Amino acid sequence: MVTPPGCDPPPVRPVWIVGVLGHRRLDDPATLGARIEEQLRGLATAVAARGGETHAYVSAAAGTDLLAIRAARSLGLPVHILLPLDEAEFLEDFAEFPAWRDEARAALAEARAHPRRDSVQVAPTTGQRPSCYFDADARIVEGADVIVAVWNGTAAAGLGGTGQTVPLARALGKPILRIDPATGQAERSGFPPGEWPPRDEKWDWLQARTAVAPLPPGSRETEAASLQGLKARLSAIARWDSSNFRRKALLALQVTATAGVLGLVNLLLTGRVHWTIPLAITGAQSVLLVWTKVIKSHLKRSKVNDDWIQARLGAELWRGVVATYPAAGGMHPIAGRRLPEWRRFAVSVGIASQKLDRPLDLSQPGDLEEFKSGYVERLQAQIAHFEQQRDRSQLRTHRLLIVAHYCFLLAPWSVGLALLIRAAGKITILVPSPDAMSSLGVLVFTAVLPAALPLGAATATALVENFDHDRRANRYDEMPTLLRRRLAELPHLHTADSVRAFVERCEESLLKESIEWVAAQQHIAILSLGR
Repeated sequence: MVTPPGCDPPPVRPVWIVGVLGHRRLDDPATLGARIEEQLRGLATAVAARGGETHAYVSAAAGTDLLAIRAARSLGLPVHILLPLDEAEFLEDFAEFPAWRDEARAALAEARAHPRRDSVQVAPTTGQRPSCYFDADARIVEGADVIVAVWNGTAAAGLGGTGQTVPLARALGKPILRIDPATGQAERSGFPPGEWPPRDEKWDWLQARTAVAPLPPGSRETEAASLQGLKARLSAIARWDSSNFRRKALLALQVTATAGVLGLVNLLLTGRVHWTIPLAITGAQSVLLVWTKVIKSHLKRSKVNDDWIQARLGAELWRGVVATYPAAGGMHPIAGRRLPEWRRFAVSVGIASQKLDRPLDLSQPGDLEEFKSGYVERLQAQIAHFEQQRDRSQLRTHRLLIVAHYCFLLAPWSVGLALLIRAAGKITILVPSPDAMSSLGVLVFTAVLPAALPLGAATATALVENFDHDRRANRYDEMPTLLRRRLAELPHLHTADSVRAFVERCEESLLKESIEWVAAQQHIAILSLGR
């Protein structure tokens, strides 16, 4: 990605999308235009108070749509126009409204003239009237965070009317701000309790965590807050928390081993009466200290593990959104469909990507080939990642299975040896003798190994099963094969629609793998951290 000359990288801010719907035929367009602008201003002010940006998402039909574009322009809001048909066909539908048609043509030209701010897209519909108009409005409803509707409250006269799309928005749980076209009065419905917009927990976590993450080497603060800086900080969080988690886990093992050593010393010295009282006091203090450390380490590992999982997932979603933005568009990120809690993040990253890069127009052959070339690099990087993870998982599985094999092999022999030693009367376990310290080796063979070897075999086997190494190794073997097969298909796709469908299939597969990875890591956390 290239920053425009003479500019600092634009910061990544949370984006809220305001979808606008409404009637075409209006008795008093000037008054309703002022009401629409008033409502957009109120929403934008509330979003700005959260440190966010407001973007308008609208079509360019006569009446309400063009009034909303006027209002958004006067407020300085970015405008994303979604057409139900190709521009030429769309404008033909408004031949009876020549003034509106000329304004629509000018609005589309303005949006195309500022590709880093605005956008113009054609909805993926059948292209058949009037269903294409309903499909486009339904897509606006799907992508919006809040709906502003100029609606008289009556049922639609036909397919694609506002009386059909507003009930759809209500069914999807979208907040609706309805403006009555007769009176200009506005009423709210479906807004959550308290202030709007509500806090976005995922974005708040992201802001809190990336604010304290180390800056990328040699970067400025403006760069760190930018699109690339966000990804660099997410990666830094993942690396830091991963190593921190290992340190916390090692500490837990160390303090647990210390408790075990104290117990063994207690066993060996029990027969010496003059050691009993000081040993009891020291043991109680040591055990209390050890388990205090264990509990603190457990809580810190839980938090660190959560942050690590979220940062790894966020970095993966970042890569997917940036790579697919020209095909998927910023209003409908693929990640937002499967992971609704990450939708704000995905939309915001996509919008920031649009500001930073020259947006590619996939209808142009040169831009289509450029996009395909960039997407090949993404798939090749994913293939290399999965192959690396496959090798690591296979190595871990192999090592654990070796431990399990030899523990199972030696366990019967250790039990037999312990029975022979006991039969020979070499040592008494239940009542240790005063010279038990000199018999430490015999104690190990008769008491420790018969219990430790079966336990080690069971533990290694459980790690293979519960930590999912075997299944993940197989999955990491399947993904490179799948992506290579997809790569062979991409050079033979020559239209924007076929490439978009291809990208969606690939990203759905990668997103599914990320979701499975998160589920596996959370499963491991439950087993290892007891939560």
